[in-house]
Amino acid sequence: MVRLHSSFFRAENAQIIILFEIPGKGAAGRKGGQKE
Repeated sequence: MVRLHSSFFRAENAQIIILFEIPGKGAAGRKGGQKE
């Protein structure tokens, strides 16, 4: 039960992180490219 719950919780966190990281990296990449 604990293992399944923790793995499911990690899966949700991974999806949330990806959703926020993809647009975040895109914006950061564009800003970084302009600055550099």
